[in-house]
Amino acid sequence: MSFCPKCGALNDDGAMFCVRCGAAIETDAVARGYETARQAANPYQVGADTQTVGYDVSGDAPEIPSNAFRAFIICMKKYANAKGRASRSEIWGFWLVQYVAGILTTGWTLYSIRTNGPLMISALRTTSWIGLALSFILFLPNVCVFIRRLHDVGMSGWFALIRFAPQVFVGAYNMFFFTGNMESSRRTVLLGISLVGGLFWLVISLIPSSKQANKYGLPPQRRRR
Repeated sequence: MSFCPKCGALNDDGAMFCVRCGAAIETDAVARGYETARQAANPYQVGADTQTVGYDVSGDAPEIPSNAFRAFIICMKKYANAKGRASRSEIWGFWLVQYVAGILTTGWTLYSIRTNGPLMISALRTTSWIGLALSFILFLPNVCVFIRRLHDVGMSGWFALIRFAPQVFVGAYNMFFFTGNMESSRRTVLLGISLVGGLFWLVISLIPSSKQANKYGLPPQRRRR
């Protein structure tokens, strides 16, 4: 039995309206119906105890960056954070900024070489050290954004090994075993190993984001200005 919240009359279990005054009586089933309708109207609404599609998605949805520079800022802020999800715009924008920086650095080096002066040796040395430093600094955020991209398409972050293990292997081989005169067959094998990771990165970076929340979080959304 249940009591009417308005007049206090006693009503049968499961009654939706009071038999005396006609006021609505909210039962557990009705409350669940309201919650289901609320989530259907706004599936991305989050809160302390919100669950969407059976997953705990408390927190904010990841941002879809509006430009490459914004993507770079997001990735650097999440420097060592592999949790959550990342959109295609985020991973491509982060890569684009690095690519443009590499072109500018290479262009400056070539210009210095063409001067054929004392600046040439200094430019080559400086560029080498800058490139090495940036490679170490940006390696971790590159790994983390790729893991978040894997999460965005519903894949485990362990698949990132397919992307980065070949890169680490080739880099280590060139550092410790390269003698300056490599056989063409060995060079072909190393190139093939590098291509495996690169092609995997390309495929994952092109897959559209899942529109539903998954166990890694909410789908990326554009911020309203």
